[in-house]
Amino acid sequence: MLTRIESFQVDYEPRIKRDQLLNIVGNYQGLLIRTYSKIDAELLDHATQLKAICRLGIGTDHIDLQSCQSRQIVVMNTPAGNRNATAEMTIALMFSVARMIPQATDSIRHGRWDREHFTGVELANKTLGIVGLGNIGSRVAIKALALDMNVVAHDPYLAPELAQKINVPLQTLSEVLERSDFVSLHVPLTQETKAMANSAFFSQMKMGSYFINASRGAVVNETALAEALENNKLGGAGLDVFEMEPPVISSPLVKSDKVVLTPHTAGQSKEALIKVSIEGAMNLKEFFLNDRPQNAVLG
Repeated sequence: MLTRIESFQVDYEPRIKRDQLLNIVGNYQGLLIRTYSKIDAELLDHATQLKAICRLGIGTDHIDLQSCQSRQIVVMNTPAGNRNATAEMTIALMFSVARMIPQATDSIRHGRWDREHFTGVELANKTLGIVGLGNIGSRVAIKALALDMNVVAHDPYLAPELAQKINVPLQTLSEVLERSDFVSLHVPLTQETKAMANSAFFSQMKMGSYFINASRGAVVNETALAEALENNKLGGAGLDVFEMEPPVISSPLVKSDKVVLTPHTAGQSKEALIKVSIEGAMNLKEFFLNDRPQNAVLG
């Protein structure tokens, strides 16, 4: 899209290495980036002409927002493009842990036929607790309601009337954890949410309940999660994100047969990749041609 605008000169470098980017970033007024591009103070020191950064996706924890602010660089994201893909992946993780689908697949591939071992639970009539009823969490809620689940949510920043529009009652975090058969996190990584899913968090969840995280890995204390799984407080977990990516093979979560793991692919559908690219291009177009930052996280 941007290549068709005469006033834009666009270089496409999808797998550029860090040292290469440091050498050329000073030539650019705008950056369109994905998750693997770390934008820190060192890089920004080289980016002498940079005016805007657009992150293809939602999370901006790999961008030094404070350094961007001090340099008056606008930071934008693309919240609409991959919200459906991430919501669908959340539901897929719920089905996978509830019915042990990956484990059953692995069992057959190893020559076993153990039907009784893979007797799971249904999602219908179970309660889903959503922590963070925003852009993605609300989409998960709508899909879960269509599956005949009961949905409750905790979101201290959401206006109650917005939750009422999708028939989801807002409750305290403790109430959500104590009531839910499945708990799914949909929060950004901030100082407030870092390691919020800790020992106290899991201790409040129902015995045998399931935990899902497709938001950010660092919002979970993985040691506490592993302990909750080991002592059977939790029946299983579905994780798309991790404190360290990729996680180490020796991690108790990687080794556990109660955990379904995917490599941070919740927003990686073919459709979502196209949508976030278009949304990101439109953000930069509006910023540079019309001085209208779209989806600004900072600026």
